[in-house]
Amino acid sequence: MHETSLKILKRLLTSPSAPALRDLHADLRGLAPEEFEALLASLAQKKRTPARRAGSREAKASGRPSGRIRRLLLDEAGLQKEDAARALTSGLSKVGFDADHPISKRQSFEAWLDAMMKDIPPGEVLAAAVAIASEQR
Repeated sequence: MHETSLKILKRLLTSPSAPALRDLHADLRGLAPEEFEALLASLAQKKRTPARRAGSREAKASGRPSGRIRRLLLDEAGLQKEDAARALTSGLSKVGFDADHPISKRQSFEAWLDAMMKDIPPGEVLAAAVAIASEQR
């Protein structure tokens, strides 16, 4: 086995359980080389997305509900603001809230959330965001 592969395995041993590592092995063994490459490229893209936002003004700490929701959906779940807005609108509609607040390209996600939370309780928006983020994991 390559030295680099052994180092990666050692890092993997620090967090997941043994059954999770067996599942990983079974999943990877079933992939064709080109499928594995596509998976790596996809995961690398998702990993880069939050990093681009890290230095932005929007990524600064915010104690407001909109800041918490933004971090949850954009930074942690890796969604783009338009995708997060659509998912939130859909999720809130499913539980009976009229969330017809389109987001503009020039509007920050937090500003859009603040405007929406004038009509919808922040706790409901946060609950929908948590559900969306858990689906992304």
